[in-house]
Amino acid sequence: MLPEQAPSSEGHTTPSEAPLATAADLAIRYHGAEQWVPQPCSLTLQPGQVTLLAGPSGCGKSSLTLAFNGIVPHSIPSHYRGSLRLLGEEVADASPAHLAGHVALVLQDPDAQILTTRVWDEVCYALENLRLPQDEIDQRAHRALKQVGVAHLAERNPWHLSGGQRQRVILAAALAMHPRLLVLDEPTANLDPQAGANFYALLPDIVGRGTAVLVVEHNLDPVIAHVDHMLAFDADGRVIAEGAPREVFSAHAPTLHEQGIRLPSALRFQHALGTLRTPSYDEATAPGDVGGGDDLTLSCPLTIDEAARAFARQAGTLTWDDPAGGAPTAPDPLPAHTSASRPLLEVDGLHVTRGRGRQARTILHDLSFHAHPGQIIAVAGINGSGKSTLLRALSGVQPWKAGRVLVDGKARHPRRPNARVTLVPQNPEHQFLEGTVAAELGRGLRIARRPAEEIERTVARLLEEFSLSAHADANPFTLSGGQKRRLTVASALAEERHVICLDEPTFGQDHRHALRLMDAMVQAAARGAVIVVATHDLELISEYADAMVLLGAHADGGDMRSAFMPAASALADTALLEAYGLMPTPLAQMTARAREYSAVCPQWSAWKEVVPA
Repeated sequence: MLPEQAPSSEGHTTPSEAPLATAADLAIRYHGAEQWVPQPCSLTLQPGQVTLLAGPSGCGKSSLTLAFNGIVPHSIPSHYRGSLRLLGEEVADASPAHLAGHVALVLQDPDAQILTTRVWDEVCYALENLRLPQDEIDQRAHRALKQVGVAHLAERNPWHLSGGQRQRVILAAALAMHPRLLVLDEPTANLDPQAGANFYALLPDIVGRGTAVLVVEHNLDPVIAHVDHMLAFDADGRVIAEGAPREVFSAHAPTLHEQGIRLPSALRFQHALGTLRTPSYDEATAPGDVGGGDDLTLSCPLTIDEAARAFARQAGTLTWDDPAGGAPTAPDPLPAHTSASRPLLEVDGLHVTRGRGRQARTILHDLSFHAHPGQIIAVAGINGSGKSTLLRALSGVQPWKAGRVLVDGKARHPRRPNARVTLVPQNPEHQFLEGTVAAELGRGLRIARRPAEEIERTVARLLEEFSLSAHADANPFTLSGGQKRRLTVASALAEERHVICLDEPTFGQDHRHALRLMDAMVQAAARGAVIVVATHDLELISEYADAMVLLGAHADGGDMRSAFMPAASALADTALLEAYGLMPTPLAQMTARAREYSAVCPQWSAWKEVVPA
C-alpha cells in the first residue's frame, strides 16, 4: 500500500510522490483479434493529478481505461503486453476484488453498468460489496447523488430515466467509492452542457483528496482547465504528443487537428481571429482591465477567459465593417423556398406519458412544430426533458396519449412503427441485427429489395466514408463506441426515408468523424428528407440546424415548456437558453466575455459567422 498522499498548496501532488499506476510499453489485444491497441505506450498516473487521453475514435483509448481497473485482462477475453502496475502490483496478477477496492470506472454507456432497479441501491451497491458500515454507506450515497444533481431521483428506477440521468447515477456510484483511481471514459457525453460543466467542476475536490483521475474526452472545453498531463494518439494508436496541455497544444495543434482531435474552443477562437482584419497592436493602447497572463497563456489560450483576455489585449480597439459596431443582426428566417410547400413532418399538440397508474409521468405536453423537406431540426434540452421520448414517438416506438403526427400529410398511428420514419437510438447496440458490419449497412437496402449490385456499391461507399472499411467483416458488437455509432448512423442514412430521427448521433466521435456524420445528414436532407436530431452539442446545432425544438425540464411537479424557432434566433438569445437550462455555445461565451473586457466584438454564436464559408 502506498503512503498517504500530501497534496500541494494547489491541491495537486508533487512529482516526488510515488506514482499510483505505471504503464510501460502497454498494448492490448482482444481474443480473436490480430491488432494490438493502442500501439505500445507508457504513462504514469500520479495521486492528485488528472491525465487526459485524446485521439480519434477507435485508436485504443477505451481499451487503456479497461486495463487500469483489470477488466482487461480479467473479465474480457484479452491480454496485454508490456507492464501495468497499480499500487505496486501487476494488474494481471492482482485479484479483481483488490482492484475494485481502489479503482472506479465510468464507461461511455451507462446501461453497461447499471445492475439494480432503484437509483439509491445502484449507488450503494459497490459500497455494500466493500462491506462498509451502513451509516457511512448512507452518507456517501447521499453526498454523491447530491453532487451530480440527481438526489431527487433516489427512489426512481434507473431504467425509467433518460440516458443522461442514468449517466449521472453511474457518476454518483463512482464518486461514492472514494477511489484511489477514478477512470472516466467520456463521462459527460450523455450529459447536457451545464451538467457536464458541473461534473468537471468537481475535479478539484476529487484530486484534492489525492485521487488520480484518468479521463477520455472528445469535447475538451469543460475539462482542459483541470488537466495536468495528456497523451494524444493518432488514428493508428501511436502517441504523437505528450506533456502538459499548454505545451502539447502550443507545439502540436495543427497535427492534433489533422488527426481529428477537437481543439479547445479558446484555441480555435484565436486561430479564427487570425483571418480577420485587425489594426496594428500597441501594448501601450491595450485595455488596462484585461488582467494578468503570461505570454504563453495568451499565445495558447485553453479556457474561455484566457481567450477573451488574449483577444482584448490583441484587438481591444478592433473595428468591424458592421456600422452598428458589432451589434447582433436579426437572424435569417427558415429557408424561404420551403414556406410555400406543405410540411413533410407535422407535430400537433403531442402529449406523451410513460408508466402506469401512480407511476405515470407526463414527458411531453402540447408540443407542436413542423418541418419541410430538406430541413434539419435540432431537439435540445437538459437531461430528462424528453428529447429521446420525442424521437421514439415520431418513429412509432413510443405511443402518445394525445395529439397528432403527420408525415407527408398522412396521420401516423400512435402505436405503430412506419416505414417512412426511422430512428437511430442513443445506444447503438440496440440497433444491431446482423453478424457483420457490411451486412448491417446493407440490411435496410435488402429489405427495400434493391438490386444486389446497388447494395454492394452503396455498402462499399459507406464503409469508406465512415472509416469502417477495415472492419467490414467484424461483428458490430466488437467495434469501439465511436465506430458503433458511425455504423448505426450510416445504416439509417443509407435508407431513403421521409423522416430520419437520430438520438445523439455524434456521441463518442472525434471532431473529424462528427463533421462527417453531420455532412452525411446534410446530404440526406438535400435529397428531400427531414432530419430530426437530438443533441447536447449546441455548436453542431449552430453550424447545421435550420430550426430548434427546445424542451423544458419536467422534474417532478416542474413547469413543462417547449419552443420552436429558427436555430439562429434561439442560439442568439442567452436568456432563452438559460430558461431551458442550456448554455450558449463556447464561441458565444467567449465573445460575451471579451466584451466584458471592453473589447469591441460581435455577438457570434456559430463558427461560420467568424470564418465565412
